[in-house]
This record gives sequence, structure tokens and C-alpha cells, in this order.
Amino acid sequence: MQWIKSKNILTSSIQIVVGLVFVFSGLMKSIDPVGTAIKIGEYFSSFGIHSNSSVDLVFSVALNLFETLLGIAIILGLKPKITRSIAFALMSAMTLLTLYIYIFNPVADCGCFGDAIIISNKATFWKNVVLLSFTIILFYNKDYWYHWLNEKGNAFALLGGAIVFISFNIANIRHLPIIDFRPYKVGSDLMELTTTGGIEGEYIYKFVYQKDGVEKVYGIEELGNLDSTWVFVRDEIEVIKEATRPLGADFVLIREDGSNAIEDLAYQGKETILVIAPDLTEIQPKTLSEMLDKCPYPLLLAMGNTADVWQDQRYKELEKRFAEIYFLDKTTATTIVRSNPGILLIKSGRIVDKLSGNDFISVLNKGVINSNSTGLNYPLYSKFNKFGFVGILVALYVLVILCGGIIRRIMIVKCKKEK
Repeated sequence: MQWIKSKNILTSSIQIVVGLVFVFSGLMKSIDPVGTAIKIGEYFSSFGIHSNSSVDLVFSVALNLFETLLGIAIILGLKPKITRSIAFALMSAMTLLTLYIYIFNPVADCGCFGDAIIISNKATFWKNVVLLSFTIILFYNKDYWYHWLNEKGNAFALLGGAIVFISFNIANIRHLPIIDFRPYKVGSDLMELTTTGGIEGEYIYKFVYQKDGVEKVYGIEELGNLDSTWVFVRDEIEVIKEATRPLGADFVLIREDGSNAIEDLAYQGKETILVIAPDLTEIQPKTLSEMLDKCPYPLLLAMGNTADVWQDQRYKELEKRFAEIYFLDKTTATTIVRSNPGILLIKSGRIVDKLSGNDFISVLNKGVINSNSTGLNYPLYSKFNKFGFVGILVALYVLVILCGGIIRRIMIVKCKKEK
């Protein structure tokens, strides 16, 4: 009897741990679905598969939702025979995939927890080995799973979870991620971001020379003592400490004359509204026209395209309407803002607000920005306005599930006492 009780406790504990890991992993990815889509695109490219951003985004949301719902199903104890098989199959596949990534290193990091927690490929593999071990225990102990609700209640809970997390993904796509895990977050100082934080590398340079068939290695200070009979073969570099660049080193706004505008923006005391367009050709011209028409402040544009884009008649008229136009690396642009276009509000060299194109137009339509005001109030669009509805959904969902489980447990205890 004691053995069965211990086995129940062990299985239930592992059930909660594994379920929470899946939910946490799905949640971190769903905070930034566009970022997860970029990582999926990297995986496709490493295997020689060509895809586009729309397909990657669909895969991103599907993966986030699948992981989260699987985690919820495990925690609830929904249909253990099916759930255990799915969990075991998924962890087996992911362990093999991360073993391949660990050995061949096709991507810098797995993206398991989005940009929230970045771990090495080695750590990712061993993390999956541990999770696989846990799922094996769950696989062979399905009869000891804890059931939070009855079968019908669990099914409704899973359906409710799907609705909540789909809404959460959509909110983070339509707006910018609710939590910004990247360097270019609100409050960041441009000069600090782009010029500080890097570390100089330490290297030892060695040179291999040959004479009479014998090779010898010399340091830089020894080269002056060599005579002309020694023949250079190759050089070798011993890395003592790798150099690192500042976190925002790639944030370079190039003018047509080749100069970098970051320093000017950093020391500009007044408010600047910078429109960032990773790909101008994917934005409807009327969207940009609406921004230019309704915003009383001059707009600057940083785009991931070359100047050839202005040859397109749809955008030609817009070129002269922006106060200034810069060129920005497309990948960096997508890293800074997860929407196309996105808006940075800069004051005295600091990012004071960050909006998606949709939210910026909403702000303009509401008259939050007007020519009569002496300045802008931050934030222009609060997080509650963006995510308030989803937050209420999440709170109600958790409350109903908790109450349902507690009520069921009380009823079970009551029935046992009556017997």
C-alpha cells in the first residue's frame, strides 16, 4: 500500500514538472511568435528547405499551441494513454534533433524558450534527455496519473486553453511582444546600446617557419631574429578570450552619403519618431500615407531595402514625405521591431516608446498625438489597451480550472467519508 502511495506521489510530481516545462516553453515562444518564426526559418535553412515568413509564422503559432496544450493535458491528466504516447514521441524526436544540433551546430541556439532564456546546444540536449527520462516514467505509469478534473471537465479545460493561447499569440503578433527580451527595449540608451558592453579579445599570434624540412613556431617578438633561410609556412592564432561586440552594434542607420545617423539621434534633445520597415515592399503604401497624413510630427524612415525601392511607382511619392530616410540591415530591423512597420519614439538618445504599425495608426486616429500638445505622453498606447482582454481571459481560465479541481477534490473526499 505504501509503495502504491509513493508511486502515486512520484508520478504526479513528474506529471506536474513535465507539464509545466511544456507550458512554459510554449508560453515563452508565444510571447514572441515572430521571433520563433525567425528561428524556425533558420532550422529550415539549415536543412536546405526554403520557406517564407508567412509559412514560418504559421508553424510558429502551431508549435507554440501544440506545446502549451500538451503541457496542459499532462497537468490535467487528460486521456493518459494518448497523451503519454504524444509526449514520448515528441521528446524522442526532439532529443534526436537536439543531438544533431549539438554535434553539427547548424544554429547558434535552439530557441526552446524563445529569447527569454538562451541556453547552449549542449545544455539543450541534456535538458531533453532528462525530460525524455521523465516522459518514459509517465509512459509506463499511466494508471498512476493524477486527474485534476473529470474527463469531460478536462476536455473543456483543454479547449479553453486553446482559445486563451490562440488569443495570446494573435495579440503578440498584432501588437509587439508583451515582454521584450531583446536589447532594443523601451528605456534603452542608444549610445550605450551601440558602443558599450563589448569586450576586446585576447589572442596569441604564432608563425610557423621551415628550414631544412624542419618546422618551428615563433612568436611575433622572435621574428626579427630569423634569417632569410627560414621559409614562412603558415600562421596560427591561439584564442585566449573571444572578442564580443556591444549588444546593439548592428543598429546602424546609414544615410545616402554613407554616414551613420545613430549619434545624431542619440544627442538630439527633442522627440523623434522613427518608422522602421524591415521590408517596405510588404507594406501597403496607403498605410504609410495614413501615418504621414495624420502625424503632426515629422517622421523618419529606416528601411531594410535599397534605394531601388523608390523606382516602384507605388512608393515613389512617399520618398519626399519623410523627413529623412536611412538604410538599416533587414535582420536588425526585424530584431528591433517585430512588426512591419514598427515605430520607435526616441528622446534624448533613449527609446521611450515602441509600437507596432497597427498601434501607431490607432493612436493617430484617437488623436493622442496632436500639434497642440507641447510634447508626447508615454506610453502612447498602454499594455492594458493591447493585452487587457487576453489578461482577463487568462485570469478567468486559471480561476475556473483551480476552482473546478478544488471542488472535485472536496467531492471525492466527501464521497469517501460517506462510504
